[in-house]
Amino acid sequence: MREFTAGLVARGVPRFAIFQERFDAPRPSAATHPGPLAIRFLRSDQVLSWTPAQGSLLAMAEAAGLALSGGCRVGQCESCRLTLRRGHVVHPAHVDVVSADDCLACVAMPCSDLDLEG
Repeated sequence: MREFTAGLVARGVPRFAIFQERFDAPRPSAATHPGPLAIRFLRSDQVLSWTPAQGSLLAMAEAAGLALSGGCRVGQCESCRLTLRRGHVVHPAHVDVVSADDCLACVAMPCSDLDLEG
């Protein structure tokens, strides 16, 4: 699947237009921090306090009134991709992100304080 996807991307097909089914067990959430963690959105210069009860970064941002892109909430469409400028996140299921500096806010959970382009 990865080679096929890479071939499609190399031929100019946008990643968000490539669909596949994958059945993974969620990763244990023990890798996340118990919080609270400071999550800074650099574009708006807004800092939010995250705890595991708030769920994903996208859910936390929306609850605080911050408008971020996000469509599917399963880590596939990549419309919620944010660039990590500082910190680390985990994704509870396998997601294809372009680099280690990217996260999909719809499923990402922080492991440390974060600075995000968003």
